[in-house]
Amino acid sequence: MVNIHHRPEAKTPAALRDLIDSLVSVNDADEIARSMNRFVGSFGFQQFVYARVQSYQQLDTIDDYISLSTLDPNWMQHYLDHDMYQHDALSAYCETATKPKLWSDFYAVADAGQLTADQQSVCYAARDWGVFNGVTIPLPSHGRYHVGVSLVGDPAIDVAEQEQQFKAAETYIVSAMRVFHACVDMRLAATKFFGLTKRETEVLKWAAEGFQAKQIAAKIGTSQHTVSKQIASAIERLKASSQAEAVAKAVLLGVVD
Repeated sequence: MVNIHHRPEAKTPAALRDLIDSLVSVNDADEIARSMNRFVGSFGFQQFVYARVQSYQQLDTIDDYISLSTLDPNWMQHYLDHDMYQHDALSAYCETATKPKLWSDFYAVADAGQLTADQQSVCYAARDWGVFNGVTIPLPSHGRYHVGVSLVGDPAIDVAEQEQQFKAAETYIVSAMRVFHACVDMRLAATKFFGLTKRETEVLKWAAEGFQAKQIAAKIGTSQHTVSKQIASAIERLKASSQAEAVAKAVLLGVVD
């Protein structure tokens, strides 16, 4: 007998409204992540990955892959250290597709030998790590980037059961992911969620173009010490571990082109 966990109920529209309210009203990035996790958790998903990737055919450096993730940091570090994003078939899927892709379908294609050797390697590495139960949702994008979100299910829940829950609430889940993407894409996140100042945003813009603190100071008419303080403040506000990560998040959030 299959036991259904977190079965979608008639309250699903209310859950979507609550999520929208939280996304547009709170001013704390951690609370946004908690709101997203509560929403996807109500359908049995444990984590989500929101990724913005440069055109699949042009990927060549880590700077081309930017994501916000609640996945196991060890897996994400392994994924990025080995440049797996360059050969992730789900990333390629998000570049051209518009409909959600169940991971069971993706693995079936891999098992049938219909992926490249590199794509299969990424696929099986994820499965070995325990990242095998989920769905990827392409999101509207423009320019040289494509965007998608992946929802990762509880490994303890049967894959068919997880997919049944997703299909029963697909409309609401996809709508929620589009709302989250819109909040980022419309640049609300940088100012509302993280509180970046106008000068911090300006400094990050120049840093993204490769200028050092001394050069940025000359461009905006201030001291190198002041620029360094503004960069440090931006790193703290964006909850980043380095200037490079802060710049990457600023790009993701639409603050920097």
